[in-house]
Amino acid sequence: MTDLAKDSTKDVAQLHSQLYPAIAERCLRGGVYVVALEIRGSRERRIVEIFVDKPDGISLDECGELSNSLGEMLEEMNAFPAAYRLEVSSPGVERPLQYIWQYARNIGRLLVAELADGKSLKGRISAVEGEMITLESPAKHGSKSGKQPKISNALPKNVSSEAPVEQIFPVILPQSAIKQAVIELEF
Repeated sequence: MTDLAKDSTKDVAQLHSQLYPAIAERCLRGGVYVVALEIRGSRERRIVEIFVDKPDGISLDECGELSNSLGEMLEEMNAFPAAYRLEVSSPGVERPLQYIWQYARNIGRLLVAELADGKSLKGRISAVEGEMITLESPAKHGSKSGKQPKISNALPKNVSSEAPVEQIFPVILPQSAIKQAVIELEF
C-alpha cells in the first residue's frame, strides 16, 4: 500500500468517526436509524453514502427529506472542503442486519449468520422476542429444490453432525451472539 493510499484510508476512517455520531443523532431525531455510513473517493471528490431504515420501513420521500437535512448539516460542519456527492437510501436486503426490529421485520425469511464465536448458521427466522431470535430449519415451509439443507458448523455442542437437520432446530440466539447476519434471497 502506498503512503498516499494509507493517508486516504486514515482520512476516511477519521472522517467516518467524526461524522457518524452527528449523522446518527440527526437521523434519530426523525425516528430513523443509520444502518451504514460509507465514505469513498478521493479528497477532491468524496462520495458519502448513508443507508437508513426504521422499523416500519423508509420511503423514497423520507430519504429525500433526510438527504436535504443531512446535506445542510454537512455544509454547516464544513465536513468536505472539496466537492462531494451525498446519497441517502434504504439499505436493501443485501446489507447486514443491525437492529433487533430488522430481524422481526424479516420473520419467515432465510437468515445467514456469522456468529461471534466464528461459526456460521443458516435458518429461517420464526420468532423474535426481546433480544432473542428463533431460527427454524431452512427447509421449513417447503423447500423448492427438494434438497436437504446443508448443516452448518454452528451445531450446538450436544448435537452430532450426523443428526438430521430437524433435530438441531429450533435454535434460539441472543442478538449479541450474532456478529453479522444477512437475509438470503429465495427464488
